[in-house]
Amino acid sequence: MSPCISSATLLPLSLSLLLGCALGEQYDSATKGPAKPTISSAADGPDSDTDMEMDTDETSEGGTEATWVTSESQSGGDATSDSGEVTTSPATGNATWTTSSGSGPTTDDDCGGPCDTPPSDCYDAIGECSGSECLYYPLGSDAACDDGDPCTEADVCDGDGGCAGAVIECATPPHASGGSCVDGACTGFACEDPWENCDGDWGNGCEVPTGIANQCDVNGLNPDGGCWTAYCGSLNDPKAHNFGDFYCYDCSTCHQAGEGMVQWCNHDTGNWYPPEPNSCGMWLDLVCAP
Repeated sequence: MSPCISSATLLPLSLSLLLGCALGEQYDSATKGPAKPTISSAADGPDSDTDMEMDTDETSEGGTEATWVTSESQSGGDATSDSGEVTTSPATGNATWTTSSGSGPTTDDDCGGPCDTPPSDCYDAIGECSGSECLYYPLGSDAACDDGDPCTEADVCDGDGGCAGAVIECATPPHASGGSCVDGACTGFACEDPWENCDGDWGNGCEVPTGIANQCDVNGLNPDGGCWTAYCGSLNDPKAHNFGDFYCYDCSTCHQAGEGMVQWCNHDTGNWYPPEPNSCGMWLDLVCAP
């Protein structure tokens, strides 16, 4: 670079030569080539924190074709260049940079379309195009999301683009054990003996004590006063009383109410007769079965 030319402004060639003579140094374009002022101000050229040089060539329109060339990139990589046009004011000698290609911001066209397909719910819905790739920024750790697992609940983002929820704990139904969440439903329960899930609904657990004496009457389950035996399903039998998912079966049975006092099962109601002095014999708390 010739010391006759200022690094802040680009002067017309004739004015620069006059200044060179005034400063005692003659500019010789034949030996030094076209002027290459060093630009450090971002306002005068492409945005860069490193010094840049500008190669200039005269144009037929009176302007000057120029290429900005970085002297050294911030990361220590290769020098880069960008083409454009610099026009010089005859009055002030100030140069104005106008880009011709490649210096504008990256657009969605460079990424093949809009950046609107984030990797998951935990990224901004709209990203930005950088080079030829879409960049998305993660949402905060309090943002709601869906981790895709039907066996988790209250899913939230973790701040790094991940999503997770609390594992659903399956409440154990009455008279049952085990169970875990599978595909969003709690399954795998087992009834405790002698209870059975006659209606198939685990919401009310295992609801019928089957094969046990004195569990129901003509109105259904009644372990406190019934004298019939309950089973799952239904039965076409005069002694069977069906209740949809289970039935109660009647037979001759006796219950000892106290010392020397017994009660007999009423076949019409399925309840005990009042106590009377007697002996049950072989009919004591008999399990009634088909």
